[in-house]
Amino acid sequence: MKNLIIVLTVILILGLSCKKTSQEPYGPTYIRIFNYMDLPMSNVCVNCYDTTFNYGTIAKQSYSDYHRFSRAYYTKVNISAYINGIRYKTDTVFNYSYQAYLGQMKASYWVYSDTPGHLVLFKCVPEEALK
Repeated sequence: MKNLIIVLTVILILGLSCKKTSQEPYGPTYIRIFNYMDLPMSNVCVNCYDTTFNYGTIAKQSYSDYHRFSRAYYTKVNISAYINGIRYKTDTVFNYSYQAYLGQMKASYWVYSDTPGHLVLFKCVPEEALK
């Protein structure tokens, strides 16, 4: 009986000492887009997990502003844009299962086009942790 009380007390102390963060560990993530091409991109839309955001126009070899996403992933994200009036997009992501998320940080997606109508997420650059 005495051992049971000691075990329950230890479990209670450990349970109460765990601190919950004000934010979930998988987000928020602030994402910006880097246009790695020599042409401007317009109507740049990013759909990541449950959020879609239109970054507007991004000049050639330039960064957009940051936007907050509840979750963002290293390589799986839907990006679309118009270049010279033609719609370009990344390969569509339907399922985010088993994908590595970025977590609470700021990051940049570097985007370019390898063929007409197709965008490539060249790389994801983690920049800094959120404070």
